Amino acid sequence: MTIAVSDARSNPNDQIAHAANALRLSSRRRKVFVEIYRGKKKAKTVPELVRTTKLTRIAVLQEGGKLAGLHIVNQIKIDGQTAYEKDVFIATNKNKILALAGNPKKLKEYPTKYNQKSSSSSGPSPIRVTVQGARIQITTVTCDDFDQFCKAKKIKSAPKKVISEKAFKAGILKLIGDKGRFQDWGGEKNDLYTTKLKFKGQRRSAAFAFKGPGMQG
Repeated sequence: MTIAVSDARSNPNDQIAHAANALRLSSRRRKVFVEIYRGKKKAKTVPELVRTTKLTRIAVLQEGGKLAGLHIVNQIKIDGQTAYEKDVFIATNKNKILALAGNPKKLKEYPTKYNQKSSSSSGPSPIRVTVQGARIQITTVTCDDFDQFCKAKKIKSAPKKVISEKAFKAGILKLIGDKGRFQDWGGEKNDLYTTKLKFKGQRRSAAFAFKGPGMQG
């Protein structure tokens, strides 16, 4: 049993435009669609459609399968034969769908959720979206404002010392108390990310960027 996963009542125009676009792309598909939805019969088998469309069996199966894949018809079995069953919503709007499929200009102007149109001559009405979010407050801090680096206040000037990026990173990890492994690679967004850095006694998330000597190649 086929269960519909979209609610046509919540977006009927989108469903109609979707079906019209599918039929616009192929005259064979439109012919199969017309015959499936012709008359009061709920479903029609492939042999019936071959007879009424004058198309080959393969063509009917191809186009019928595409219509079923696009949820414009339901594919079922009748006495072992592949058959295509009408969708109630599509059947109700069959004439509108065919009219739009045959008129690209009207289809382009048909209002949907993704193609908002206005009835006024001034054009589409603007859509305003208000997003409520956290207010970001920026504060300048220095190295010795963080608990783990507070001793930096006692240093007036440090002697020049050559140290590798790897060793420097290891020293930062030791000061912070983070035992994670941070391997350098080309796509990294930071050299070190930790949640153990403390600012005035409270833990903070922090990302570090280290710049060692450049490499050729």
